[in-house]
Amino acid sequence: MTVQLINCKKCLSDNHNECIKSEFCLCANNNHGVQRESILGTFDSTKPLTNDIEIMEKPREKWFQCTHCDSESQSFKAFEFCKKKRHEIITIYVPVDGENEDNSKPFTNEQWPQVALEIQNRFHIVTVRETKEMWINSDEERKYIPNADTYIEEESHKLISNCNTKSVSEIKNAIKRNQTYILSSDFFDSTIINTENGVIDPGTFELLDYSYKYLTTTKLPFRVNMGSNNFKLWNHITHNIIEKKDSKLFLEILWVLISWDNPHKKCIIFKGLSDTQKTTLMEIISWIIGRKNIAVLKPQKFLVSGDRFSMSRFIGKRANFSEEINNLTPDMIENLKAMIGGMVQETELKNSNDGRLFDPKRFLFIFSTNYLDSIYQRINDNSTLNRFQFMMFKHVIKKKKGDWEKEFFTDENDKTSAIETVIRFVLAWKKSGQSVRWDEAWETKEFLREELPIEDKYFESGRIIEKRLGKLTLDEVKLDFETYCKTTIQNQALGYLMREKGFESKQSNGKTVYPGYALSKASGNEVLR
Repeated sequence: MTVQLINCKKCLSDNHNECIKSEFCLCANNNHGVQRESILGTFDSTKPLTNDIEIMEKPREKWFQCTHCDSESQSFKAFEFCKKKRHEIITIYVPVDGENEDNSKPFTNEQWPQVALEIQNRFHIVTVRETKEMWINSDEERKYIPNADTYIEEESHKLISNCNTKSVSEIKNAIKRNQTYILSSDFFDSTIINTENGVIDPGTFELLDYSYKYLTTTKLPFRVNMGSNNFKLWNHITHNIIEKKDSKLFLEILWVLISWDNPHKKCIIFKGLSDTQKTTLMEIISWIIGRKNIAVLKPQKFLVSGDRFSMSRFIGKRANFSEEINNLTPDMIENLKAMIGGMVQETELKNSNDGRLFDPKRFLFIFSTNYLDSIYQRINDNSTLNRFQFMMFKHVIKKKKGDWEKEFFTDENDKTSAIETVIRFVLAWKKSGQSVRWDEAWETKEFLREELPIEDKYFESGRIIEKRLGKLTLDEVKLDFETYCKTTIQNQALGYLMREKGFESKQSNGKTVYPGYALSKASGNEVLR
């Protein structure tokens, strides 16, 4: 076996210390002398261009190399570009035992167009037209995932010998241009319901096999099994956590989250005392929908005016859970109202020039609270009242120490089948065309009045009335207050409440009196002065 010896690119540039093919380099066999042997340069005509040597130590393969581009391939056809540019093509022999592993790759940097086609044929890639963001279909995750450019870069290095940055860039741009562009609305607004064992068409409720053709970026963690009969979770929810009358409301909440469609312009408020399982129900919902699909931000984090990144935190999520809504300011409530029923809005992402659209009709706010601040009783705007849907929690269940989930389910299969049964009820209910009746503004107003603290109810009851020349003493108010509220109260505390409600007092003969007021007939203790 023979090999043609000729100087490598580094040696031709007199960079002999960087020679990487010393056993095949002509000047290396002459101890890297100053003699430059190349058809591109001058050479000593007394010296031969080739030397024949016998290679006995290791088996070798025939390769071709461009000394100008320093690229290599086993295919002579790969150098069409180099031949057109009149580059020098030489024959080399490399070990077959993996010593030059990179040289076994099928493409060169000049062949990046072929590599782009190879990658695009192997993977399904889309490019969001508005942002140039690239997404790639993951067969393993059964959805499209972001940062497709990193996968392209990785594959490029697997396919190209000595892959350089320019080639990777050209490949990315070529893939973008090759019919991968798609509108963000067509990509992110898909109505397909993607689950662990297939996709559901919300129009027909047919379960279909997953395909890259379904442009979906999220997946729900449950399986669809219309034959599942494990009722333990459903019975626990409807018998021990929520009121029976709210079963349909619970089904509707789950459907909104599953279908990623909320046209109702409502937020949900779980209201109840401590240990009434409000947080537990939120946890159960997160099992069904998937924690990755739910944001958990306090209202103070996204309802503050001037926060330009607030809505971007909800991109790709289906809901936000929060346990704090009792201490919202009027401005925060107004911002919440705008978020729930507003138009599609552009968002701004931190550390990025890209943005996404936030559509409130594809998002659900769920709040949990033990009590409501008095601000809610002062809301008279029907458009604001219509944004609230309350669900009452009245069953007090003291939590046991430890993980109740592990105690409730016998194993993971038990939990899985229980969730599948809940999903079965949701799908069957919606497929039959049923819907829930949402509370109207007057009903919400009545609910808020009924939820008033007893002391607030007293002042809302009309037992104290304005009366010209009237003079109501604090002692008279105290007697009527304790009768109505069925509790005792100190004079100082009652005086504070009276001032808070706008009643002005003065001292008369050592007593606290309220001029211009009297007790009404409704109190049964009418004071006529």
